[in-house]
Amino acid sequence: MSCAVCAGTEVCQPATRAPASRLGAEGFGSSRSGVTLQTLAVCRSCGHAWQFPLPSQAELDAIYAQLEDTTYLSEGDNRRRSAHRALDLMEGYTGGSRGDMLNTGCLAGIFLEHAKARGWAVYGIEPSKTLATAARLATNAAIETSSFETTSQDGRSYAAICFWDVLEHVADPAAFVRAASACLAPGGIWALNLPRRDSWVAPILGQR
Repeated sequence: MSCAVCAGTEVCQPATRAPASRLGAEGFGSSRSGVTLQTLAVCRSCGHAWQFPLPSQAELDAIYAQLEDTTYLSEGDNRRRSAHRALDLMEGYTGGSRGDMLNTGCLAGIFLEHAKARGWAVYGIEPSKTLATAARLATNAAIETSSFETTSQDGRSYAAICFWDVLEHVADPAAFVRAASACLAPGGIWALNLPRRDSWVAPILGQR
């Protein structure tokens, strides 16, 4: 086994595994009805950790296609405040200039809705059929119901590519980043966030 991020082979495989849990849409997103315990393998070189054994991308795509995140939709006011803060941060790096923006994993389109209002030309990718439909209604923009890994960009380039809580959901993050690199215009920016196992919030969340 080797690490998908740094290709290191010094991997800590757990001696004991969590009870096998069935992967399903009910265990994903803000509306998940329960905690799905998974065993993690950890790379000794870079610290990257991943679910062990790793589900296939096809498995993940099938699950995300069924996702209906009613809790996310009910948090609209807080999500909008977060979108404004994220856009303020991004535009500090672009000097206020705006162009084409891709938000992959765009959920119901709240972030893209605010980016469009600020003058960005927005495009989205969302594997959930329900959330992609909501994003189209919110933005009147091109939202593809798919995953980034299975979407052809046909040579398109973007001034900004946003991955909000996305990178930790892909089977091969290094390949994902390489593919996204090919879509970034010269001088463009990436904006992303992802969880850290050693963050202050992780022990607070505990099993969640």
